[in-house]
Amino acid sequence: MIRLRRPQAPISASINLPWSKSTVNRVLVLKYLASDSLDDIFKNIQIALLPSDVQIMLANLIGEGKEKNTADAGTVMRFLTAVYALLGEEVIVSGTGRMHQRPMGELVNALHQLGAAITYEQQEGFPPLHIYPAALKGGVVELKGTTSSQFISALLLIAPYLSGGLTIKLTKLPVSLSYIQLTINLMKQWGARVQIAESEITVEEGHYTRNLPLVIEADWSAASYWYMMASACRGSRVELPGLVLPSLQGDSIVAIWMNELGVKTEVSKSGCVISSGELARCRIFEKDFSSCPDLVPAFAVTCALHEIPAVFNGVAHLKLKESDRLVALASELQKINCIVTCTDDGIMRLTPGSFTLPKEPFYTWNDHRMAMSVAGFACRVPIELTDGKVVSKSYPGFWDDMIKAGFVCK
Repeated sequence: MIRLRRPQAPISASINLPWSKSTVNRVLVLKYLASDSLDDIFKNIQIALLPSDVQIMLANLIGEGKEKNTADAGTVMRFLTAVYALLGEEVIVSGTGRMHQRPMGELVNALHQLGAAITYEQQEGFPPLHIYPAALKGGVVELKGTTSSQFISALLLIAPYLSGGLTIKLTKLPVSLSYIQLTINLMKQWGARVQIAESEITVEEGHYTRNLPLVIEADWSAASYWYMMASACRGSRVELPGLVLPSLQGDSIVAIWMNELGVKTEVSKSGCVISSGELARCRIFEKDFSSCPDLVPAFAVTCALHEIPAVFNGVAHLKLKESDRLVALASELQKINCIVTCTDDGIMRLTPGSFTLPKEPFYTWNDHRMAMSVAGFACRVPIELTDGKVVSKSYPGFWDDMIKAGFVCK
């Protein structure tokens, strides 16, 4: 249990955000396929301070043996499935119980088309997966892309090492499109030749450049929680070193959208500085989150804090995250008299009532983004959270940074 209470004054702090785990995990795969040594990549950084997803990726890539445990890291599960299929190694890729409920069928079917030998150890279409030695070849695969953009990114990452390269035809517009663009941009930095048409991505046969320096941006997803808190604590000023604009990360859209909720962003020599003034009250906040779903919890809590009605489009995929975030948000926001309703076609509506003091702790759903977003309610009233350890997945130092910003955290 964690107890939180707001600062006695507006926030004034310099916060060192974690690296973007989405970027680091992609770069680790690029360097691994380029045959770079991974042992000394983080020699000047305490491994314990890295997002746990990054630790899991690194441990699996440098570890020996056929058993590969990805815990609850969806990115690691998807990327390593493609990598080990390419390498022709016999491995079993497993994870937590929740990971075994997250679909893998579309990616496995695509790898089968390329010559992979993969079977399901338990339920058809879901982990654990048994990957057998097989020779992959290039060609053309079709993907809907409506289940996970990570399926597309996983195939793209291994594509230069397929004979003849790879063409991915997208039969439907993929979710989280910005993450696919992140993958492509990083691949190009590492020397891959990638062409994009309207519904088709082609990667030429080749290889990644060896020994490129590791330069990683700070995480814009993590920054969203500081925008949330700055918006709620008027007059705040937060320095965020290492946060880059323009950015490869699609979640950098938070800088534009939060301007509507009273938070301005200035680019400095070291990163970005955000500050909040008077809130120009919106009649309604409505955005399409299909390319930045990880921002939904922070924006939902921000709108609830200001009692602003909101419509979040393109959020159906949130049911397949570390928790069912649509259910989780509906459950937690009702504790402060805010109603969340969702439609089958991926629209979430937030209808705030008069903010009420929660009568019970906020449940964190074993989900790092739920924990960090509901922490924002401490900007209004003292609150309790059931489990704070889950933030280690993407932001291990979050609670320490909350204390640094003036919050009481026990």
